[in-house]
Amino acid sequence: TGELCDKPCSPGFYGPNCSLDCACHNNDSCDRFSGCCECGPGRYGRYCEHACPPGFYGAYCTNQCSCENGGTCDSMTGLCKCPPGLTGDRCQELCPTGTFGVECSKACECGGNECHPDTGECICPPGFHGKHCDTPCPSGRYGRGCEQVCRCRNGGSCNPVSGRCTCPTGWIGPTCQERDSTYYTTAPQNRGRADIPVEFS
Repeated sequence: TGELCDKPCSPGFYGPNCSLDCACHNNDSCDRFSGCCECGPGRYGRYCEHACPPGFYGAYCTNQCSCENGGTCDSMTGLCKCPPGLTGDRCQELCPTGTFGVECSKACECGGNECHPDTGECICPPGFHGKHCDTPCPSGRYGRGCEQVCRCRNGGSCNPVSGRCTCPTGWIGPTCQERDSTYYTTAPQNRGRADIPVEFS
């Protein structure tokens, strides 16, 4: 345009004397001679009317995203946006211990124990439960989150971590189910037999 045809067309116009409107979407520019749209990053199509499909980015959406584990990439830059609990340039790593959430930006509140990298829920070590893993297992329960039921019999108590039984005097076996023959002896009586505990000193 101009008296000497020395001025380029203003953005949004093309053709002889810059008399034609560009039909490009999203304020993308067009070639000043042909009117062909010059799509910016994240767009494609004759008029730049389409956004990049999932998994692609950049000018005309020709670059493939490298995000993993459900991460999505920015259609313009290709940078990955990770789901909660994941980090890394490709969402390939779990949040570092002690953190959780989007971009691993939140701190766990579990008294030094691990938390779920997505939700922040405390992952209690065996023998403890509760919101902050600060409550010992109640009697009769053991294991991670105190979810296991003790199987000790005859008054035996179980270890809250392993579930191993500690048997009372006179009982033995993995679940305290057998009488200890070294503790009981059988003595004859007029009316049959009776088990009499024997004390050893």
